Amino acid sequence: MHKIEISDATYETATRIAALDDIDVQTLIESLVLRHSEYIDILQKASSEKRRFGLEQHGESEGVDEAIGAPGNEKLTIDEFLKTVAQAEGRYELVGGAVQPVARGRQRDNIIRSNVLAAFVVSGKPRGCRATSINTAVQTGPDTIRYPDVVVDCGPRDAAAMTASKPTIVVEVSSPSNDAVDFGARLRDYQAVESIDTVLLIDSEIALTKVYRRQQDGAWSEESIEEFDVPVPLPSLATSITLNEIYDTLHM
Repeated sequence: MHKIEISDATYETATRIAALDDIDVQTLIESLVLRHSEYIDILQKASSEKRRFGLEQHGESEGVDEAIGAPGNEKLTIDEFLKTVAQAEGRYELVGGAVQPVARGRQRDNIIRSNVLAAFVVSGKPRGCRATSINTAVQTGPDTIRYPDVVVDCGPRDAAAMTASKPTIVVEVSSPSNDAVDFGARLRDYQAVESIDTVLLIDSEIALTKVYRRQQDGAWSEESIEEFDVPVPLPSLATSITLNEIYDTLHM
C-alpha cells in the first residue's frame, strides 16, 4: 500500500464527486487512474497502427513521420479512430482528430437513457427510423466523432454500420460526472449536421430538459421544459415525449 499527498482543494473536490457517485474517494481515484492508463494504451495502439499504415503506403520508413504526425500531436482519421479506439472498453470521442475520454454515466443516467430509447424505438419503427444508445457514432465533421446518449437514425439500414447515416434527433444526459463537458461545443457540432433537427439536453439531477430545434429558415430555437405533463413535440418521429416518460421510475 502506497500513500500519496494531494492538496486540500483537490481532496474536497474528489470527496464531492465521490459522494455524488456513491463511492469512496479511493475508488474514485483508482478508477480515474485506470481510465487514464487505458487512454494512454489506446493512443499507443493507435500510433502503432498508423506506423504500419505509413510503411505500407510509402514502402519505406521515410514516409512514416508524415503518416503519423509529429510526436505529441497524434491525430487520427475517422477510420483509424473507429478501428482502434471505438472498440475500447472506455468511452472516447474524436474531436478535431484528437482522442478525448468521455465520462461514464451513473445508474440514474442509464435509466433516463433507457426511458428515452424505449419511447423512440416504438415511435421510430413506423417511419423507418432506428433509435440506438451510446455506441452509435455521429460524425459531425471531417475529423470529429461524437457519441450521444441516444441517437435516432432515419437513414438506410445497415446493421454493421458504426455511424448513423442520417441522424435526426440526438439526446445528451447531463450529470455531475460529465458536468465539465463543454455542451456548447457539442451542440454546435450537432447543429452543423444538416439532417439533425432536434437536440435534447436532459438534466439527471433536476426535472429539466432543454430542447433545441432547427427552424425552417435554418435558425435554432431553444426551449426549457420543467413541467412533467408538458409534451415535447418531435416532428421527425411524428410524436412527442414528456418528462414523465423521461424520468420514469426516478424520484425527482
